[in-house]
Amino acid sequence: MMAELKLINGYPEYMRESIKLVEKTRNKRLNTLPKQMTMEERDEVLRTYHPDYVEGGKRAIRIGQNKGDIAPNEVVDLLEAYPVIEPDELNLNEIDYDVDILIIGGG
Repeated sequence: MMAELKLINGYPEYMRESIKLVEKTRNKRLNTLPKQMTMEERDEVLRTYHPDYVEGGKRAIRIGQNKGDIAPNEVVDLLEAYPVIEPDELNLNEIDYDVDILIIGGG
């Protein structure tokens, strides 16, 4: 069971110190621009954190229609995973839903 949180103005009590710091420094932050990074600094941030730049962050797909394509490791993990449904449990002779178009991941 989760502990009951005491809310202060809609925020949990443990966040009050952070909120006070944000409020205290808000005007200074609103009126100053952060220092622009150099191209070297940008490259370093990208190489360190961006999945398209992190070494080893992508690999070739080993099976299926897109075999050989390069994709992020997490996507390849999903594509190459074992199915959740056991093939013996699936009966294609008994159709539950008949559709004209099935859209997967329409976002």
